Amino acid sequence: MVLSVLPLFVFGPWEIFGLVVVALVVFGPVGIGKKLGNLIKGTGKGVKEFKKALKEDDKESEESEESEESEESEESEESKESKESKESKESEE
Repeated sequence: MVLSVLPLFVFGPWEIFGLVVVALVVFGPVGIGKKLGNLIKGTGKGVKEFKKALKEDDKESEESEESEESEESEESEESKESKESKESKESEE
């Protein structure tokens, strides 16, 4: 009985040519690799800017809430003072 070993991966000239073409397209100077790198870099910058804008918006909303609270507390103090002054005027009469 003759055992013949068939190699699983036989690379002929066309397969090698195809691999070279794919490698040049992906890793070449103006290939997909460079374009993908720029695309990923741009996406990263966009995400950073988005997160920064969200943080700034949160800070602004917190500041506006604080200013509204301080205005309300000032108004309540003024109303208390006006009530007290009215009561004192009434008691004097």
